[in-house]
Amino acid sequence: MMRIAYAFPVIFLFSCTSAAEKMAAPFKPYDAILLKKPSGKPGDKSADSFALGLEKVPDTLARGLRAFAIAFPQHAASESYLYAATLLSERSGRKFETAKWCEEFIQMYPKSPWYKDALVAAAHNYEMTGTFEKAILYNKRIAKEFKGTPLAEHAETVLKMLNLGITSPEQQFEYMMKHRKDTVSAN
Repeated sequence: MMRIAYAFPVIFLFSCTSAAEKMAAPFKPYDAILLKKPSGKPGDKSADSFALGLEKVPDTLARGLRAFAIAFPQHAASESYLYAATLLSERSGRKFETAKWCEEFIQMYPKSPWYKDALVAAAHNYEMTGTFEKAILYNKRIAKEFKGTPLAEHAETVLKMLNLGITSPEQQFEYMMKHRKDTVSAN
């Protein structure tokens, strides 16, 4: 009886591992691309090369990559898989899906070197889908968490425009040109 009690955790462990391996099988040919992770240090260009490498990964893998990360959040590949899924989704033009997946990424991996990129993508894609409450929320986070940076300044400008009801790209361009003209003529 005691042997059976010890056998169940071992069987469970192997069944979980095989389930993860089975679910990850379609991604294995692309793991050399998908599992490249930036260091997060200033000036590190590996995040850019990650995105460029994804050109070789089919968009059709996005949902599977996300499903894997949600099913196995502690797996070593999950962070990279979920971030890759957000980029593939965005590349396919699925803006609302991208925003939601970026939101999941931010919650699941707050210490990731891709955290900032996911925040920006969430804010941008929510804005592009007309989900302005969420766009405002993420732009506020960017302005607060990256205070004193050009990224925070841009987020504050976007916040001003959204709070004024300036939501179309054309209106935003006009606002930015007028605001730029006012600051140039003031000097």
